[in-house]
Amino acid sequence: MLRFVAAVPLLLAGCISTGSNVSSTDIHPVEVAIASAAELGFVASTAMNAMSTSTSVPCAQVTQACTSYPCNNGSVTITLGSECPLTIGGAATGAVTVTGSWTSSTSATLSSTFTNVQVGGTSSVVASATSLTATPPASPNPVST
Repeated sequence: MLRFVAAVPLLLAGCISTGSNVSSTDIHPVEVAIASAAELGFVASTAMNAMSTSTSVPCAQVTQACTSYPCNNGSVTITLGSECPLTIGGAATGAVTVTGSWTSSTSATLSSTFTNVQVGGTSSVVASATSLTATPPASPNPVST
C-alpha cells in the first residue's frame, strides 16, 4: 500500500519543536521528526492510494473524488483504529482529513488535519501539515548485498 513517497524534509524542520505543543515527556527532536515523517507519509500514501483506485482502500473514504485531472479539491478521510494503525506507534484513534490538488492520479500537493488522533493515549505529534508533495518514487530502491 505504501507505493507513494511523501517529500517532507522542509516540513520536518517545523516539526522539531520543544514549544508548548510538545508534551512534558522527554521527547528528543530526532524522535519527533521521525514520528512526524512516518505519520505524514502514512496518511499521504493512504490518501493517494484511495484517490487513484476505484476499489476500497482500508481505513480511507474518498469524500471528494477527482474525476479528472488536474483536480483542485480532492478529499480523503482516514479513520484510524486497530485495523488501521500508524506506522510508528501502532494502534491509534481519531481521524485525518487529507485535502489537496491532484495534478494526476499519482501526483498531488496535500494538506492533512489530524482530529483527536491519539497513539497509546497520547496526542499525535502532528496536528496539521500543509503543502506536502506526494509523488511515486522514480524507481524502486534496489537492495544491495
